[in-house]
Amino acid sequence: MRTYFPFIIIALAAVSFFAACSGEEPAGTPTKEFLEVNPDKIIAANAIDDTIGIRSNCRWSVVLVSGWQGLELGTREGEGNEPVRLIMQKNNETTSREAKLRIASHTGVILKEVRVQQRGIAPYLEVNTPAIHMPFEGGEEVVSIRSNAAWKVLTSGREGFTTDVVEGSGDGSVRFTVDENLVEETRETTFTIVTVDDGLSGTASADIHVTQSAREIKLLVNNQEQYELPAIEATGGSVEVALTCTDDWTVSGQFPGFSCDLRNGSHDAKVKITADENMSEDERFAIFTFQTVGTSVTKTATLVVPQKGKVVELNVPMTEVTAQAIGGTYPVQILCNATWNVTSNSSWAKVDSEPVAGNGYVQILCEQNAMTSVREAVIEVRAGRNQVRYITIVQQPGAYPTVGEPAISDVTKYEAVATFDYQSSTSAVGEYGVCYATHEAPTNADHVVSTTGDATTGRAVLPLAGLTSGMTYYVRAFARNATGISYSEKTVSFTTKGDNPGDDTPVLPSFIKRK
Repeated sequence: MRTYFPFIIIALAAVSFFAACSGEEPAGTPTKEFLEVNPDKIIAANAIDDTIGIRSNCRWSVVLVSGWQGLELGTREGEGNEPVRLIMQKNNETTSREAKLRIASHTGVILKEVRVQQRGIAPYLEVNTPAIHMPFEGGEEVVSIRSNAAWKVLTSGREGFTTDVVEGSGDGSVRFTVDENLVEETRETTFTIVTVDDGLSGTASADIHVTQSAREIKLLVNNQEQYELPAIEATGGSVEVALTCTDDWTVSGQFPGFSCDLRNGSHDAKVKITADENMSEDERFAIFTFQTVGTSVTKTATLVVPQKGKVVELNVPMTEVTAQAIGGTYPVQILCNATWNVTSNSSWAKVDSEPVAGNGYVQILCEQNAMTSVREAVIEVRAGRNQVRYITIVQQPGAYPTVGEPAISDVTKYEAVATFDYQSSTSAVGEYGVCYATHEAPTNADHVVSTTGDATTGRAVLPLAGLTSGMTYYVRAFARNATGISYSEKTVSFTTKGDNPGDDTPVLPSFIKRK
């Protein structure tokens, strides 16, 4: 025994070696389980069934650990090499979905996991316009989106271009806002709207190209660079104009009688121009210049404001005045819408010399007419450039006073009293009295008793003194006005008392003028 033991060991080793080389278990050795799956990850097309290949030498079972409604196992258990069928309904979403399966041997010694992903439907995304153009002032525009998927807006990142939303799902809209372009160059950017991508179902996208005009510096008055208003009436008034401007502005121009309610402003505005009443007959103008402020290019606009000249109206209702010989003041109405003045062609008819504006009166001061004939004067009223009216002054002639017959009373040896009436129709009586003499036709060259006065009518009582006794005297009364002297129509006589004329000579009083 001790001699053959090594040989036996060598023989067993050789058998084992050959058995191993042949792949067969030695007789009497238990079979080892194996379980293989292929593949262990499936990306399945939409609504298409798929299979998992299994290679095994044992029984096995399949369990759906997680999945989705509509995913079924066509095979739940089997033995050896046999495929597992996966039954998948259509995925109506654009995103993929995933399930997990476990395949285990009947002993549970071998456990395999398989991941299954099913693609979603292909996403689509449409916009109603691929391009937006904005004026330089900026603005907003809404773009409509049609999509079957979630989407997001990839912002352009350019300053001045924004959206109200950055993501959404399904049909929707995006409001694009563009700020005012402050530079004189066109600017643009592009926004991309893209569906959310999970790496399996694909993506859809649309570009929105946004452009904006270069800044335009604009300055217009009533939509024109040069605008002339219709002429404002001479009576004055206000007119409003529309100023269209893209920037700040100022206005220059100072004109008497014209004003502008705004001297500066920003962007569009209403500007009121006011004209005072034009007192001249000449048309006048104001020119206001509007100019942009703080811009690289200065724009100007001109507003011409004409105003009609005043139409002078002059009316004198009374063109002829009858003045009394005694003189006086005569007011004459003047109707005028401008300044007027008057002049006289005569020194005896004086007028106001200061100019008067508007309706008023001219005061005509007539002196006494001492002449015995009618006289005339002409008053000229002038307004404006060529408005002239004339007023004719006709003054009645002067007249001598009327002197009544003197009456003699209270006759003494040396004295007597003369009484008479006087009257003047055209001027006051400045002097009245009596003249007497011993001859039948006394005049002022003889003895005179007189006094001064300023009345147009009156009764005179004058003493005669220093007479000679027993003497016959002849007396005439007289009165003097501006026209001249009048005597009483009749001469009266009287005889002083006393038997012997001239037998004495009294002293003559001082009020008697001896000629």
